[in-house]
Amino acid sequence: MDNVNRHFKRTGGLRAGRVVVWGRANVGKSALVNSLTNDAVSVVSPRPHSTRYSSMSLLKSDDFHLVLVDTPSQHAPRHQLDKVIMRRAVSVLGEADAVLFMVDGRFPPTDEDRLAVSALSDLEAPIFLVVNKIDEIEDMRSVYVESFAELGCFRSIIQISGELQINLELLLGQVRSVIPNRLASHPRALAERSPEKQAMSEVIRERILHHVREEIPDASTVEVKRLIRTPEDVIKLVASVHVEKGTQKAILIGQNGRMIRRIGTEARKNLESNFGRRFYLDLKVEVTPGWRHKDCQLRRFGYQV
Repeated sequence: MDNVNRHFKRTGGLRAGRVVVWGRANVGKSALVNSLTNDAVSVVSPRPHSTRYSSMSLLKSDDFHLVLVDTPSQHAPRHQLDKVIMRRAVSVLGEADAVLFMVDGRFPPTDEDRLAVSALSDLEAPIFLVVNKIDEIEDMRSVYVESFAELGCFRSIIQISGELQINLELLLGQVRSVIPNRLASHPRALAERSPEKQAMSEVIRERILHHVREEIPDASTVEVKRLIRTPEDVIKLVASVHVEKGTQKAILIGQNGRMIRRIGTEARKNLESNFGRRFYLDLKVEVTPGWRHKDCQLRRFGYQV
């Protein structure tokens, strides 16, 4: 992203704003945010609906402060947890200075694309149509661009590859042109990073998504119970993975505890890399029947009902 940073330094005036990244599952929203910021703040997984929280990260240069808001994938709710996630995601749109509506250029518009764009119909903020994954198309241009363009009123259309960082400088140049000039003497004037416990729980959950399939990732959540700093300056993190059934717990623990140990070891390494501290991770698995359908349990696990 050095080219992007040089681009911002060449242009005049301090611009600062909040840009919401929006779209259905598996179009590359989290991967784009992480690529732009060189910071793994969002869960990236081939499994749909892996992002549950709207996470904020900062892209900053001498004359530009841009808060990127990665949002959960838009889809028809399946349970109370989904309803809470969708409601919270829509609420961040009202604070956007611009919206990146991301789509997968390899395929025509889906019902979930149409559902996602319908939430943008009343916004005053400019909306950019971002057609991703052009590196996986033979001539690097999506034949479905016109079909996507008909879904809404877009300021412009940019075809990119988030993975190979193709046209990202072009994308950010377009966004910069609509971001207002305003004071942004400190990043926290625009955004707070994800709460510490939430960010840590997402690091653990990402490893669950990586290793376990079927219904377990969707039925699991991570609760950080305690954070303790030891005299040796090690962070002791006590956490539980909650699932809904005993059979899910058995799979997650694995034969002789091998699966949960592997998840815990990899999560600890990623925590140390992300936070720059030494960690001791005490990770257990608990059964909490029907937690996705109960407001009291959703509040317990940090979801704002």
